Amino acid sequence: MSTTLIRKAQLVNLGIVDADVAAGAAIVTTKLADGASFIRKEGTVAFAADQSMGNFKLTNLAQPLTANDAARLIDVQNSAAGITAKDAVRAATTANITLTAAQTIDGVSVIAGDRVLVKNQTTASENGIYVCAAGAWARSADADTAADVKSGMFAFVCEGTANADSGWILSTDGAIVVGTTSMTFVQFSGAGTILAGAGMTKTGSTMDVGTASTGRIVVNADNIDLATVVTGASIGAASGASVPYLTYDAYGRITAGASRNLACADIGAQPLDAVLTSLAAAGVGIIVQTVDGTIAPRSIAQSTGIVVTNGDGVAGNPTIALASGVIAAPGTYTSVTVDTYGRVTAGTNPTTFTAANFITGETPSGTVNGSNVTFTLANSPIAGSQEVYLNGILLESGAGNDYTISGVTISMLVTPQTGDKLRATYRK
Repeated sequence: MSTTLIRKAQLVNLGIVDADVAAGAAIVTTKLADGASFIRKEGTVAFAADQSMGNFKLTNLAQPLTANDAARLIDVQNSAAGITAKDAVRAATTANITLTAAQTIDGVSVIAGDRVLVKNQTTASENGIYVCAAGAWARSADADTAADVKSGMFAFVCEGTANADSGWILSTDGAIVVGTTSMTFVQFSGAGTILAGAGMTKTGSTMDVGTASTGRIVVNADNIDLATVVTGASIGAASGASVPYLTYDAYGRITAGASRNLACADIGAQPLDAVLTSLAAAGVGIIVQTVDGTIAPRSIAQSTGIVVTNGDGVAGNPTIALASGVIAAPGTYTSVTVDTYGRVTAGTNPTTFTAANFITGETPSGTVNGSNVTFTLANSPIAGSQEVYLNGILLESGAGNDYTISGVTISMLVTPQTGDKLRATYRK
């Protein structure tokens, strides 16, 4: 048996775009025209000629280790400034320590193998860069000889309560004998320039807290306090008909207070006026204000198709319901008549379809040979009920479209080819 195929003639402007390729397609580069020219990120394919960066930068370079490694700007600047940069240390001391075993330094629990900048020893000749060990510590391999340790030796500190993200430089001048010469380290950099944020000012290395008004917030030498706005300890009467009367500023502070007798406004009461007088004289029913100062009773009236019970509300809440009898014979209908109020006023049931009225998947008579365009159905379809399929694709009917139909005759705009499958579904 043959299978249903969609022919190329039925596809228009076919083009594969990025969205058509599955995310996990894993197409290998060797199948691409320029695949052999791709540079791979793991370094297995190298450049074959000089490369232009197009006026862009190479970023996140590692520290150069050999003569042919690319140099970073910081490496060039350090060289020009006489700075000898060492690998970063995990922590730096803040006080004298015992150079043995794992311990906590500046809030960091250093363990064997961690690099530590020791800079606060009582015996300054013990200062330097060490590697933590289970037993006695040893100086790091890059800072244990006179050739390694010179004025300008620099190390960056990664962690710590006081020293995190800071850089320290050896400021000791002259020839240094490791283990003999006293060495002094000074801070060379921080985690970036410290700026005065919102509500603060910076003068040199001093940060100060500002205040918009000393009448609201007072900044003292070593604390911040609220400004005094009321001197009295208590405000208002202790008893009687008087109540406290307080004044607040925009910041929610009580700035003044007094006592005064109760007024209607103090308890949310309505002063006697013409409206209240008119309300007292109104009769029964739903009360409305017709004009300013005039109150009158009203009731809800019924209208066509609407039934109102207790419209004046005297005997209880008014109720509104639809009037019955609009349609004489209630029931289930497939065709209904609706009036201007949206009510169904009549209903009918049209002729019922049976399974015999439905034709599904009929093969129209006529030869599919690449030249015949006229095909005939076994029955006349109800107008607009037919669905014609070519190779499983639903065709569009009408002049200028895929086909036209007249009675039982289907006329194709494009000639079906040998092997194509033509099927029709319709109601008769």
